[in-house]
Amino acid sequence: MESAKPAYICQPTDPTLFVVAPALRHRAPLSDQDGRTIRLRDYAHRPGRVGDLVGEHRQGDHDTTVVIRDIEDQRDTRWKDIMMGTLVHVAGGLVGRDTRHDASAVLCGPSVHEPFDLQTDTPMPALGHDRDPLDQAAVSFDGMCCLVRPDVPEPLGILCVWHDARASYQAVLAPRPYKRRPEQIVRVRRGLWDRFVPAVGDLFGQQAPDHVCLHLIRRRDNPKPDLVYVPLGRSTEQILHAFRQP
Repeated sequence: MESAKPAYICQPTDPTLFVVAPALRHRAPLSDQDGRTIRLRDYAHRPGRVGDLVGEHRQGDHDTTVVIRDIEDQRDTRWKDIMMGTLVHVAGGLVGRDTRHDASAVLCGPSVHEPFDLQTDTPMPALGHDRDPLDQAAVSFDGMCCLVRPDVPEPLGILCVWHDARASYQAVLAPRPYKRRPEQIVRVRRGLWDRFVPAVGDLFGQQAPDHVCLHLIRRRDNPKPDLVYVPLGRSTEQILHAFRQP
């Protein structure tokens, strides 16, 4: 179910940002050219139309539109709690306590012992020079979304959001880096990894991936006494409760 919170919450002091109220737009589901909802893994073979307000091409820009789409196929949404529970567990040590901080990392399992060169063993970032919609607005939802653009058949990544007592988080997961090359390696403990890998493999149509790239943004929800943001998504307590369910 869609969160009742405002769809976009932007920093009002930045004139380049804008707010889109829920009444003015509705996020479309990930679908093919005929408008039929499809799985994330099938998008590369049946890409749909792309057009949206967030990340939209502007006069004089050379960027390509990057938009947010809801993941609605039940074969994908069944993995929501495992994906988000794993993210909550690994996110704490990745970002600092600044007002806004982001990190790029590679998640891998405990059995990966070979040296991993972050500069040569990971592909180029998927976003390239395109405008990042996550820089322009923060979208609140309870499930999973994905980022797509018209000139690339495969999705740029899965987008998840959540909040704790102090901050909100936006995470992009994908086989390749999202915005920049990873700066660190995070070894996920076996119990988490054994639940996480089947979910990632099924979502992206891969055979048991040995690593996954994560781009994580942390935003303090009360950076100033006179400025308070609406928290994004579900709380960590809600996510971890669902994650622990059999």
